[in-house]
Amino acid sequence: MEESLGQHLHQLRVERGYSLEQIAEKTCVNLPYLKALEDNDFSRLPHAEVFAKSYVHAYCQYLSADETTAMTLFAEAAGKFYKMSKPARIPKHEESQASLRTKLSGLYANLRVLF
Repeated sequence: MEESLGQHLHQLRVERGYSLEQIAEKTCVNLPYLKALEDNDFSRLPHAEVFAKSYVHAYCQYLSADETTAMTLFAEAAGKFYKMSKPARIPKHEESQASLRTKLSGLYANLRVLF
């Protein structure tokens, strides 16, 4: 059976004698995200693939490990997850120009009073 990303990361960490807490503290990656990586549970990671990739990168970099294998395993496992999940939607800002002008006028009036 082929090694998963989580198994690979876990093995690297144990071989080097680190805890997940130590890696979380030094990489500034939240502990639940590191646990999710080791569990291969991509649904517990942010839905933007770039963030998940950066966590794998930080994990490997902290352990001074070659990230080529980890990123290949990530692409195989997480690639399926991210292709199936819906892309994050950025809400449109629907404020009219008239509303913006009103706010700017109010701000200008307040500044005139202050100065």
